[in-house]
Amino acid sequence: MINAKIDFRYSEHNQFYFLSGDDNASIGIKELVAWINNDVGRDLPSVDFITGNIKNNIETKLHYSMTGNAHTCTICNGIILINCEFVDEWVVLITFEQIMYLLEQYRSFISNKNYYDKNKILPDPIDIEFVSEGMQAVIDFQNNQASIG
Repeated sequence: MINAKIDFRYSEHNQFYFLSGDDNASIGIKELVAWINNDVGRDLPSVDFITGNIKNNIETKLHYSMTGNAHTCTICNGIILINCEFVDEWVVLITFEQIMYLLEQYRSFISNKNYYDKNKILPDPIDIEFVSEGMQAVIDFQNNQASIG
C-alpha cells in the first residue's frame, strides 16, 4: 500500500481551489488528481454520480469499465484501475474502500468550496492510500483478474 497526501492549490485566474498533483507528486497521486479534476468535476451532482456508478458496479458486475473526459476506470473483482488515456505511465490501482474515502473527502470539500474560495482559506490535504501505481498497478490488476478464474 502507498500512503500519500493530495494538496489543494488556489488559481488566481479562476478564483477557486483545485486538487493539485505537483511535479514532486507520485504517479498515483498525479493520476487521481487528474481523474478528479478532469472527469469527476467540481459540483455535487457529478461527485454523487461517479460515486453511485462505482458503488453500483462494484456490487453488481464482475467487470465494468467507464470512460470520462481523459481517464478510464475499470472495476474488476473489487478493485479499480484508473488510467489516463494520454499519459501511459499515469495508472493507479485502488480498492473500493480507498476510492470511496477519497470521493467522500472530495465531496466534503465541494460542499464547502464557496467558503474556501471566497475566503481564500486553504483546505486541508486529503490523506489517501492506494494499492499501487504505474506499470506495477497494471501488473497487480492483471494478477487480480487472473485470480477470478
